This record gives sequence, C-alpha cells and structure tokens, in this order.
Amino acid sequence: MDNNSLDITGGEEGITFKSIALSFFKKCGEALAVEQRGGFYGVQKTNDNIVEIWIPDAKEVSCNTIQTLFLYLKPYLNDEELKEFLEILEMVNGLEQDFIKKSSVDEDIILSEAFYDNPKDKILLETMKQKRLIQYKDLFLLMSGFMKKKNYFEIGGGIF
Repeated sequence: MDNNSLDITGGEEGITFKSIALSFFKKCGEALAVEQRGGFYGVQKTNDNIVEIWIPDAKEVSCNTIQTLFLYLKPYLNDEELKEFLEILEMVNGLEQDFIKKSSVDEDIILSEAFYDNPKDKILLETMKQKRLIQYKDLFLLMSGFMKKKNYFEIGGGIF
C-alpha cells in the first residue's frame, strides 16, 4: 500500500470533511484487501546486493487504519451510534487485556513479537491479533453504515 496515496483533493468541491472521510475509507479498504500477514524481516535483491527489509504486519496496519477512520468520524456520531462503536472497542480491549494476563512477559502493554521468546506467547499474540482484526472489521462495517446514512457514497445524485 502506497503511503502517499491518500488523496484529499476533494475534486471540484475542494477539501471537505466528506472527501477526507472517503479518503480514509478508501485507505481502510486498501489495508483490508491485502493478505493479512507480516511483521517480519524479509530479503530483497537490489542490483548486486541483498537487503533485509521490514514487512509490516498487515493486521496491525488494518486495525490502525480503521481506528483512524473511527477517530475522525467519532465527533459526528450520535449517542446510540457511539455506544455501538465503543462496545466493539471494549471487546478489543478485552482481547488485549486477556493476552497481557496470559503472556509470560511481565508487561502491561503489548510488545512486538520479537519480545516474546516463549512459543506459546507467539501463538497467543497471533491469535489475539486475528481476533482483534475481526472486531475491527465489524467496526469498519458499522462505519460503512454510518457513512451510507450520511450519503457519503453519493456522487452527482447517484450512489457508487
């Protein structure tokens, strides 16, 4: 995913809240459209050299991108919508706290995989990430519905 691909020109209308929200929405779709793996070093051959490169964890990128869209839309949610969105985030927090309690590493935050030497911790971490991604996909679906209700997907009187 190209980090410079966030287009917020807004077309003829200029930059608007709606155009920025749609750009974030597009970014979420791009993040979810790739294979949800990563979080490791890989090698890439460039000319006559072999270079070690970091492959970002697509699950983390997806969750963070969806969370960014949520933070952007949050002030515009009514109380009922906000409650529904926050229930999902509470489930995410529960998954994270459960991992922290079960992990053999004595920390109160989730560290990167490299800090977990115990293979059981690595499995717990991956399981938590997979479950967290499912919750964030649910959050993304809620935001899609919110944006549809607000007619964010209308273009020139039609819906795309």
